[in-house]
Amino acid sequence: MGKTKLGVSAGLLGAAVCLVCLFGSGMGYIGTFVLLGYVLLFEENIWLKRTAVKAAVLMFIFALISVFIGFIPDFMEIIRNLMSLFNKPLEGDAVYMIESKIPVLLSNVVNFAKYIFFIALAVKSLGQKTIIIPALDRMLNKHFN
Repeated sequence: MGKTKLGVSAGLLGAAVCLVCLFGSGMGYIGTFVLLGYVLLFEENIWLKRTAVKAAVLMFIFALISVFIGFIPDFMEIIRNLMSLFNKPLEGDAVYMIESKIPVLLSNVVNFAKYIFFIALAVKSLGQKTIIIPALDRMLNKHFN
C-alpha cells in the first residue's frame, strides 16, 4: 500500500474522502472540494484519484435523488391547482400520503442507503478496494486510462 504526500496510506485518505462525502451537506461540500482538489492535483495514486472522484460523483447523485424527492409535493400542488380549475378538488387520504408521508419515507430510505453505501465504501477503501458500480466504473475507466 502506497503512502500519500501527507504521509498517510492511500487507503486511509480514500476512506477519509468517502466519509467527508457522506457528510457532504453544508460545509461538507467545501471539505469534499478541498480533499478532491488535493487528491487530483497533488497525489499520483490512480486508485486514490478514482476513489475520490467516485465518492464525489456519488455524493452528487444522492443529492440529486433528494432534490427529485422534494419535487413530489410540488408536483402534487400543480395537479391540485389544475384540478381546481375544473372544479374537481383533489383531496383525501391518498393525496395527503403522497404529499407528506411518501416523500418522508423515500428520504429516509435514500439517507439510510447513503449512509450504508458510503460507510461500506470507506471500509473497502482502507484496503484500497472499491465497490463496483458498473455505469460509474465505465465512466471512470474511460477518463482515467
